Amino acid sequence: MQLLVTDAGPLIALAVADVLPLVLRQFELWVPQAVLDECLSDPYAPGVACIRELSGCAGFVTLSDTVINKLDSAYVMGLGSGEVAVLSDAHQHRQGAIE
Repeated sequence: MQLLVTDAGPLIALAVADVLPLVLRQFELWVPQAVLDECLSDPYAPGVACIRELSGCAGFVTLSDTVINKLDSAYVMGLGSGEVAVLSDAHQHRQGAIE
């Protein structure tokens, strides 16, 4: 199974399009905690119910304690915590990952 590391925008879009369950059948979905927090911050936002429900399913891996030290700080300047977490996690686990 291939690895997919995602940011909030694509995760929300997949949930709204009602294809997130299909993605979880094909990929192991790694979601940094900062991204999950961003997605679930507004309980009335589109896609939240789907993301909340599937976040406990097999194949949906919530990553915590993201280490940024492998990324050049100039590269991540201006990015939000979710974007930095996705880039860092994808960089650390890049073998076989789709970024």
